Amino acid sequence: MKQKLLTLLTLLLCAVTSSWADDYTLEASKFDSDQKICTVNGLDFSLDPAHGGTGQTGYGEYIKFSKGKTYKLSLPSNFQLTNINIKGYTNSNGKTNGEITSIGGVAQTGKTFPAKDDSNLATQTQITDGYDFAISQKGGDVSIVAANTNQICVLITLTGTASDETKPTFSLTTPATTTDVAIDSRSVVLTASEDVTKVGTDVTGTLKIGDAAASAINYVFDSEAMTLTYTFATDLAYSTTYAFTVDASQVKDGADNENDETAAFSFTTEANIPAAITAVSPNGGSVNGKSTVTVDAVGTVYYQWSDNSTATIGVGEWNTGAITVPNEAGTKYLHVYAYKTAENISAVTTTEFNITKVASAVTLAWDFTKALSATDVANLTADTNWSYTEGSKRWTGGETKLADNGNYITLQANGENLEIVDGLLIGRSGNNLQMKFIRIDDGQRFQFNGPNGLIKIPNLEAGDVIEVNFASAGSSAGDRKLTASSNATLTSATGSNVSNINTDVKTAKFTVSADGDAVLTNPDNGLNFFYIKVYQSTPAVEVTVPATGYATYVNYDKALDFTNTDITAYVVKYNTETSVTLEEKGQVAAGEPVLLKVEGGKADVAVPVIASATADGDNLLVAGAANGSTKVTYDAGAGEYNYILWTNGSSVTGFYRANNSPIAAGKAYLHVTTPSTASFFSLDDDVDMTTNIAELEAKRNLENGNVYNLAGQRVSQPTKGLYIVNGKKVVIK
Repeated sequence: MKQKLLTLLTLLLCAVTSSWADDYTLEASKFDSDQKICTVNGLDFSLDPAHGGTGQTGYGEYIKFSKGKTYKLSLPSNFQLTNINIKGYTNSNGKTNGEITSIGGVAQTGKTFPAKDDSNLATQTQITDGYDFAISQKGGDVSIVAANTNQICVLITLTGTASDETKPTFSLTTPATTTDVAIDSRSVVLTASEDVTKVGTDVTGTLKIGDAAASAINYVFDSEAMTLTYTFATDLAYSTTYAFTVDASQVKDGADNENDETAAFSFTTEANIPAAITAVSPNGGSVNGKSTVTVDAVGTVYYQWSDNSTATIGVGEWNTGAITVPNEAGTKYLHVYAYKTAENISAVTTTEFNITKVASAVTLAWDFTKALSATDVANLTADTNWSYTEGSKRWTGGETKLADNGNYITLQANGENLEIVDGLLIGRSGNNLQMKFIRIDDGQRFQFNGPNGLIKIPNLEAGDVIEVNFASAGSSAGDRKLTASSNATLTSATGSNVSNINTDVKTAKFTVSADGDAVLTNPDNGLNFFYIKVYQSTPAVEVTVPATGYATYVNYDKALDFTNTDITAYVVKYNTETSVTLEEKGQVAAGEPVLLKVEGGKADVAVPVIASATADGDNLLVAGAANGSTKVTYDAGAGEYNYILWTNGSSVTGFYRANNSPIAAGKAYLHVTTPSTASFFSLDDDVDMTTNIAELEAKRNLENGNVYNLAGQRVSQPTKGLYIVNGKKVVIK
C-alpha cells in the first residue's frame, strides 16, 4: 500500500509567521477564493464556514475563528488522522481569554488561549504551547467550537497518513487513432496507468463488432509492458466500429486497488476505397534507361515490363517495389495494377515508353597494354625476385611463395605496390602460389601462366559491370575460359571461351550481383589479360571530342558530371572587347552549353548523369536548337557579335566570326553581348587573344621553319617587318 505521511498540516489563523517547518504547511493565501478548500500534496482539506481573515485589516494573510461558531474541518477520504495540535492566542487587547470548548464532538475544558494586544502584530509570533487532541479518524468531518466573545487566532497541526486509493485504469494505445484505422491493424493494445498484477488467471472483457452482440474475450497480459493485448485472426472489416471493455476487478496495483467499473474503448476502421491506379509519372513518352517511374495508387502496386501492349494478371511475372526503366533501346510497355484484398483489385493500366539506352561511366580501369611506369620499372629492376627477358620485355616472378588456398596479395616489387595492377588483389586457388606464376609483358599484357589464378576487384556495387579483354596464354589444344568465382554473373553475348591461339581475343562482361568484392578466375589454363574495366551502375552519356581536342556541347535533357572524367568542361565569360576567359565547370546543367577540352585529342567518354546542376548565368555560349535549325552571323552593324568553334588550315582552333554558319544539334556558338572587334578568340594559353589570324599563322609556321624574307631566305627569328609565309606576304608587327 502506498501511503503518504502527513507530518504537518498547518492552518494558520491570524498568526504572523515567516517560515514553515515542512511541506505540509497551509497559509490562508493557499485556500481557494471561497476560503474553504486548500490542497496539500494532492489532499484536499476544507473549513466550513469560510475561515475569514484573508486580506482583512489587522490580520494580514492569517485565518481567524469568529466567536461562538462551530467550524467543520473536512478530511480527505484516504487520510487517517491520529492527532490534532492547536496553539494560538485570543485577539482581545489583553481582555478575556478565548477557548476551544469542543473538538470532534468531545467537550473540552481548560483549553484556553491567552488574550494579547493585536495592535502590535510583531508580538503575535510569541504564542504559547498548545493542546494535543488524540483523534483516530479516517476521512470525514471534525467539528471545532470556539467560545468566548473574542476572535481566536490559532495554529492547527494535523498528523496522520494518506493511503493510496487510486484505482488503476487503462488507455487505448494501439491503434494510435480511433478513426480511419487500417484494416490490417489486427492488434489492440491497452496500457495500464500504473504497475499492476492479475487478480485471477485470465483478464477478461468483451468485444462488440458493429451491430453484432458483444462476446466475451480474453486479453494477453504483459507484466513488463503493463499491457493487455487482443489480436484478431484476420484483417478487420471496412467502415466498422470495434468496441472493447475490460471487466472490473481484473488487475490490481501495489495497494490492492483493483480496476474499477468496466472500462470501454472503441475505434472505427477506414472506409472501403477500391484499389486504383491514380497516376503514372512520367506518363509515357521518351525516358532514359535506368530512370524511375512513380505510380500513385490506392493499394499495393504490382508491375511488369513487356514488349506487348497487353498483359495478364496472375502469370507470375509481376513485381513490387521501385519501378526502374529497363536499359534497353526501343518501345516498352509498363503494366501496373493495384491490390488491396483478394476481392479488391484494380484494372491494369498500360503506359507506353520510348526508351533511350544510357551508357555507363568507367570508374576503374587497368590497361595492361600501356608501358610500365618509370616507378614500376625501377622497383622491378631493384627486386631480385623479379627477372627480365629483354626480347619479350617480360617480367617474371621468382620462386618466392606468395599465398595459399585462395588468399590474396597486393602485387609488389621492391616493397612497393606495382602501379600497373594497383587496386587489384591477386591469388590462386590451391597451394604453392609463386611469383613465377605471374608475368608482366611491358606494354602488352598481364598473364597468369597456368590455371586457377584469382583476380579480386574489391568494393563494387550491385549492378556494376566488369569488362575484361583477354586471350589464351598457351598454344596447346583446348579452349581457355574466364569465369567469375564470386559475386558476378557473366552477361556478355559472346561468352568467355577463347581458343588455344593467343590471337583469339575476346571481351567478356560480368554484372556484379551484390555490393562487395568480385573475383575472376581462369579454371582451365593460362590467360593473357589486356585490360579490365569497371563501369558504374549509374546512368551515363557517351560524349565525343574530335582530334582537335575541342568541342562545344549541349545535352538538352540531362545534367552531367565531368569532374572525374578525361574531359574538362568550360563556360566562356567576357573579359575585354577582344578576349574571353574559360572557366572550368565540373557539373553541367541540362541544356547548358559548354566548351569541352581533352588533352591529347580525340576521346569517347561516358559521362555520369546527375540529378541536377546549376547553370552559369554569365556564360557567353548559346545552345543551338535541338532540331539543328540555328544559323548565326557576325554583323557588327546589327549588334550580332557571334563566333563559331572552328579549326583553320593551320590547325588553329578557336572561336571565329560566324558567317551564316549552321549550328548542329547538341552544339553551341559564342555570342558576345558587348561590341567586339576581335577577328577570333584563341583557345591557346600562349596566344594573345587580339592577334590577327595571318599573324598567328605566321607564328605557327615560324615554329616549323617556314618563314622567309623578301630575298627568299629562311628566317628563324623574324622581327617586325614583311615576310613570306606559305607563299603569302605577311606583316609581323
